[in-house]
Amino acid sequence: VYCLGATEEISNKVASIIADDFPGVILVGRRDGYFHRDEERQIAEEIAASEPDILFVAITSPKKEQFMARWSSTMKVPVVHGVGGSFDVMAGMVKRAPFRWQKMGLEWLYRVIQEPGRLWKRYLVTNSVFCWLLLRSMFARWLTAIRASGKGEG
Repeated sequence: VYCLGATEEISNKVASIIADDFPGVILVGRRDGYFHRDEERQIAEEIAASEPDILFVAITSPKKEQFMARWSSTMKVPVVHGVGGSFDVMAGMVKRAPFRWQKMGLEWLYRVIQEPGRLWKRYLVTNSVFCWLLLRSMFARWLTAIRASGKGEG
C-alpha cells in the first residue's frame, strides 16, 4: 500500500496506525498531499518505483481526480482509490458522523457542519448541480415515455 495525501503530520500518523492496526499490510511508501503540479511527475515515478498494489489518494477534489487520471499510466498501480478526508478521520483529526447520519447517507452534511468555511461551497454547488441534472434527465425521460405512448397527442 502507498498512501498519498493529507499533511505530513497526518500522513505520519496514518502510517503508524496502519503498521499497528494492520500488521499484515506492507506500507511501501507515503507522502503528504501538499505539492505543486510541477512535482507530480517525480511523485508518480516514486510511487511507481515502490510498486504498490494499492494507492490511496487523500487529496482534495478535483486535484485528486486530476492527479489519478494524469499519472495512472506512469504509476501502473492496479488499484487506485481516492479516499478524500479519510486520513484525517483515521488520524483522529476529524470526527466521523454519528452512525445514524452515516446510515442515512448524510456524512457529507456532518462534515459541512464541522468545517462550514471550507466545505459549504463545494457541497452546495456540486450537490445543486447534480440535483438539477438529475431532475432534468428524469423530466426528459418522462416526456419521452409520454410521447412514445401516444398520450402526448391532442
